Amino acid sequence: MTGRLGSAAGILLGLLLIAGAWGVAQLAPEPETLEAPVPVRVEAGDWGIGRDIAGAAGEEVVVAQRLTDDGREPWNGASEAGVWIAVRAEVQTLRRTGTAAATLEYAGLLVPASDRPPTAVRLPGTLLRPGIAAGGWFVFEVPAGIPMPDAVTLRFGRGGDVRLDSVLVTRIDLAAAPRLAELVLDPVVERARP
Repeated sequence: MTGRLGSAAGILLGLLLIAGAWGVAQLAPEPETLEAPVPVRVEAGDWGIGRDIAGAAGEEVVVAQRLTDDGREPWNGASEAGVWIAVRAEVQTLRRTGTAAATLEYAGLLVPASDRPPTAVRLPGTLLRPGIAAGGWFVFEVPAGIPMPDAVTLRFGRGGDVRLDSVLVTRIDLAAAPRLAELVLDPVVERARP
């Protein structure tokens, strides 16, 4: 009788261990969650500081049909009926060099900043250095047929591998943004910042 009772207790203990291991596996976060950049929420126009990134964006926002750099040939939106969303920003790294990057979330889409305008007038691709803030524009193409939302979410920071780093997140109000036929992008400007 003792053999059957011991065998049943062993089976029950084994089943409990399997159920416990399954429960732990369900509670453990996915690797992507553990390595994803930490979002730092920043109000539009306010200076935010993350782990290796600092910056401000959204003080000036424009919706334009075309972009140009100092009167040269303009870039139309993604299509003739498309538009550009341009967000002025200032960004710097705190410890390591890197390049600026940004994405815009709207209408369920996550859109990277455009690389069509030359790097002299757009922040994406600009070299970021500790203590030197780069100021300029993040520009995003909105194709025709996608309704313009009242607000979007801008995520910006250092490009490349940002696992376990920070990304600055700003809500951008598009309802108040001026609509222009053409926006002239001024060159990226660098300045020392403590």
